Amino acid sequence: MKQKLILITGFICSILNGFCFPSFGIIMAKVLVEFFKYQSTPNFDTSWTKILCLIGVAIAIVDTITNTASRMLFGILSKNTVCQIRNECYQKIVRMPLAWFERK
Repeated sequence: MKQKLILITGFICSILNGFCFPSFGIIMAKVLVEFFKYQSTPNFDTSWTKILCLIGVAIAIVDTITNTASRMLFGILSKNTVCQIRNECYQKIVRMPLAWFERK
């Protein structure tokens, strides 16, 4: 149950991380458009540009957190899976009959 929870959380973090890159590109494109509007009109309100920049910073923070979390969670999951497979293999070897270990 714990491994399924780790797997689902890792997938959710990966999906959020996948949405961050395109949305960051869209926000940066809008910021560039706003800067070009600002150069053409001298009395331009920059509050929308500030909001877009703050959204970009928020997306960068979410991207950092989700990327780190997904890598950490998938690392933990892979470590647990490898340990489980290793233990099962050792148990199979230990339970083999003695004749299996002798040379022929």
